[in-house]
Amino acid sequence: MPSATMTSSLIVAGLSMSSSLSKTTDGAITQEVSLVAGMAGTLTTKASDTAGTVTVTATPTMSNSDTVNLFWSGGSAYGATVGTISSMAIPFTGASGDSMPDQDTVITIAKVTNINLDVVGNDIDLNSANCTVAGHLNYKTAEPADIAQVTLYANKAYLWEDKNGVTNPLAGETVGSVDASVQGTAVGTLKLGILYDSTP
Repeated sequence: MPSATMTSSLIVAGLSMSSSLSKTTDGAITQEVSLVAGMAGTLTTKASDTAGTVTVTATPTMSNSDTVNLFWSGGSAYGATVGTISSMAIPFTGASGDSMPDQDTVITIAKVTNINLDVVGNDIDLNSANCTVAGHLNYKTAEPADIAQVTLYANKAYLWEDKNGVTNPLAGETVGSVDASVQGTAVGTLKLGILYDSTP
């Protein structure tokens, strides 16, 4: 049966603390995925709080109809759909999250990689993720509809487990997939690990 173990230790001003975690469940989902580097650009058109055009300085790495996330100093938006790209101008609509910043704001636009999960949220005992660079996760139903978002910091593990006293952010939903992207202009390697128990 799939299992997970974790140990951690901390020393604060000479005071030592440690913790450990061990779980065994019916099933597991593991994924290791390469994420496309984002592209630096400028918001050359702000059409609305959820739409605009980013003009980049190199050939776009995304295509028409791709899903993208956007990041700028003090804000971010996710789940935008790319329109018809013209040269280095990338139009987008339907962004969620923060409202678009002022026109001419420096912005990073990153192509999303969709990763299949197909797991019942209430069955999850442990959900973990780690990325080599800062990243963003958007868990979605199969329809798809957004469920929960997670900000990833470079080489800092994200962990939720059912005994930590924190409400499961995926509870009450069937998770179809997760949209993942980097936040900057470097490629990233993302690792996902889920343990679930359908017969607790």
